Amino acid sequence: MSETIPQKPMMSDQHIVDILKYINGGLAFEYGCGGSTMFFSNLFEKYVSVEHSREWYDLMNPHVPQNVILKLREPVGEIIKPFGPGKPELQQDYINAINETTEIYNFILVDGRCRVDCAKASIKNMDDNSILFIHDYERKKYHSIEKYLKLHEVTIYKGRKTSLARFSLK
Repeated sequence: MSETIPQKPMMSDQHIVDILKYINGGLAFEYGCGGSTMFFSNLFEKYVSVEHSREWYDLMNPHVPQNVILKLREPVGEIIKPFGPGKPELQQDYINAINETTEIYNFILVDGRCRVDCAKASIKNMDDNSILFIHDYERKKYHSIEKYLKLHEVTIYKGRKTSLARFSLK
């Protein structure tokens, strides 16, 4: 694989600044490893990231900081494209990776596959101080998350028309 290791999240600078306002160390969990892992992980004591693609995992794993635990949870059955919608029925191990411990995460970033299912699974590992971010929230299919978590704000970056939503427990 000839790709370089990203050092910055694939999101707008405005979204990065918005996330940074809410980081106060502690424990973090992330769905979808990449530039966000490299960028945000140094601001936490422990940063856990789950990835669905073996190829991407193999590229990233040797380069993540020491405080990062990178988990590979591949889909069961058919091959899933690197980008595009996930299939929850094939990715239960990925979705439930956060539930492999009883740790409470104060920061959760959902920027990978099956975002609604991942947000729902995260509830078990949240408390009143936890914040969960969903990237690309302009996608209407993600709005059902509001049934399970309290939406605080949505920041829209007009240049790319992408949005970032911040949630907490209801």
